[in-house]
Amino acid sequence: MTNYDFVCIGKFICIQQDKTWVPSSQNLRILMNVNPKNIGYSTNILEEKIFPQNRRIGKLMYLFDQKSIFHMWQTMSDDEKEQLYEKNVADISDEAHKWNLSDLLSMKNNKQIQLGDRWIYPVGKLMTVPQNSKEEEYYQFTAAPLENGGSKGYLYLSPDARFGLNPTRIFIKNDVNKSLPNMWQTMYKLWDYENQKPGFFLGGSLEPNFELADIKDIRNKLVTKSELNSYADVQNRKIIEKYVDTINNVKEERLRNKQRKREKNISLVTTENKDALAHVNSFLENKRDILKKYLNTSTQDARPKWNEHSYQRLLLEIFPFIFPQYTHFIREYNFKIEGNSQKKEDIPDFLAATANLSVDILEIKTPYFDLFRKGKYRGNFVFSSEVQGLISQAQKYIYNLERNALREEPKITKKFQKETDFKGEHLYIRSPKAIVIVGKNPQGNLATEQLRDFEIFKRKYQDITTFLTYSDILARINRIINRQRKSIP
Repeated sequence: MTNYDFVCIGKFICIQQDKTWVPSSQNLRILMNVNPKNIGYSTNILEEKIFPQNRRIGKLMYLFDQKSIFHMWQTMSDDEKEQLYEKNVADISDEAHKWNLSDLLSMKNNKQIQLGDRWIYPVGKLMTVPQNSKEEEYYQFTAAPLENGGSKGYLYLSPDARFGLNPTRIFIKNDVNKSLPNMWQTMYKLWDYENQKPGFFLGGSLEPNFELADIKDIRNKLVTKSELNSYADVQNRKIIEKYVDTINNVKEERLRNKQRKREKNISLVTTENKDALAHVNSFLENKRDILKKYLNTSTQDARPKWNEHSYQRLLLEIFPFIFPQYTHFIREYNFKIEGNSQKKEDIPDFLAATANLSVDILEIKTPYFDLFRKGKYRGNFVFSSEVQGLISQAQKYIYNLERNALREEPKITKKFQKETDFKGEHLYIRSPKAIVIVGKNPQGNLATEQLRDFEIFKRKYQDITTFLTYSDILARINRIINRQRKSIP
């Protein structure tokens, strides 16, 4: 494919491309290889000389309108025209560029004129674009207007944008056909004209705004002409095969492959949510690093600084992201127990309200609990007495809540309304579950064997209890951050 690049001359943005032989554009190219002082034609006559009536004008490289390029060149200042001329003839070795325009245009076979290995032509101009209460400078690609019916718009490029894409990669969507369609024109046909926006913006702050990742994604996913043709053939074959035995389904398979390739990855990082995701990731990374710091600190150093309540405060900030099923949390809910002479009330660390207006229990202890007993039982690791006590405690919370659901539901609802921004009229106790967070994953020589037994115990209680370690919490945070920066296969 032809090599393109952007060149800025004064207030104009130009395209530099390899030398190509396009008969309909040859006169225009000659014009920009002639010293502006040697033009020798009036403004009106010059346009007739550059665009003879018997010659097809078309679209230069299927992107830029030649007459728009010509009119843009006319609006250049003398100094800008001189700079453009000097750049165009910089690599020409003979004296052709010193000729008058009339001499070059009068040659019968101007294909043989030495015009260098590349040429440069203006396609846009720097201008101030207003939007709402602000305005910003952009290069308007005037020579590539976006049209649909009576409406016209443009693609705008911020002078500060660093896209790392050459002009063809910005304009042309993927297609095997030679028509090289302008992807922005394709999008403009679907534009909502009532919002009165002038077009699409690359970089800067005006909307709708696109960045490098957006452009690549759009180019790869827009439907191509070859795909449309294949679709038409596939549909026609389905009609014809009712009457004739058709066996050629190559195009149908090709169409399926194109569609599978387009939808292989669905990006989470879109223009609309990238700022929000970046903020969330930054927040989670900060909390993760704080948690890692104290998990990696020796027990003696950490215990005086961070007690159970310290870990609870930190985890409560993380919960909305690692437990998105919960919308609100309250701390230490006291409820009475009947028929227990040893204990008058239960106080779970947290109650969590779910999106479907039911409540669950959260128990959070420190990372310093030993998960296993020192010795094995019949060759297997077993939970320590402290952990078994936690699990039994969580199960009793669940039992007593369900047993007294009618009495406790109005109290729980009132407490959520008072201590959080919960606006619902009622919360329910419907088969509540518990989440228990304690300890760290096993380390050392026995870690693999201990983790195996650990998973067995966790699954044993999963019908009513989700058992997590602080190591599991860190892993969840990392997975969330990584998921939001990548695509989902």
